[in-house]
Amino acid sequence: MFSTMSNSTPTDAVDPLRNLVHQTLCDIGQLESSQFPLSERTLTRGGNPCGVLFSVNGPRQVTLTAVWDSIKNKIFVYDSTGNRCNQLSVEHLATVTA
Repeated sequence: MFSTMSNSTPTDAVDPLRNLVHQTLCDIGQLESSQFPLSERTLTRGGNPCGVLFSVNGPRQVTLTAVWDSIKNKIFVYDSTGNRCNQLSVEHLATVTA
C-alpha cells in the first residue's frame, strides 16, 4: 500500500491515482467499479519502493493489472491476457512519490 511506501506521501495526492487506475481497469474489463475492489502491492528495486502493482479481479478468473512506475510517473495498463493495452502519463499527480 502507499502508506507503507512513504510517510510523506499525501493521501489526497494518492487517492486520485488509485481512482484513475481503478476506473481505467474497470472500463477495460467492462466491470462495475463498485462491485470489484482494487488491490495494490508495493514494488521494490534494491530494497527501495519504485512503484505499485494494481489489480482488479473480475468474474471468471479475469484479472486486469496496471503498474505505476513512480520514477517515470507513468501507469502501464494490461488487459486480462497480459498484453499492454494502454499507457497513462500522470504529470498532474507529480506530487505523488514512492
